[in-house]
Amino acid sequence: MAKTSIIHARTDSNHLPSPQPTTTYGISGEQLDAQLQKGMESLRSGRTYSVKEVDEELSKEFGI
Repeated sequence: MAKTSIIHARTDSNHLPSPQPTTTYGISGEQLDAQLQKGMESLRSGRTYSVKEVDEELSKEFGI
């Protein structure tokens, strides 16, 4: 069995963006491919963040 941990999401509607789901409806296949490629290039180049770094950034940006 895989080791997993619980991640608690904190929400504060006064600071977070709209809860509307992200959609790919309004973009072309080429635009979607380009965005996915950017994400893959970030991973390959080592531009990743730890949970602690993400938590700190959310705290600074949204006060949560």
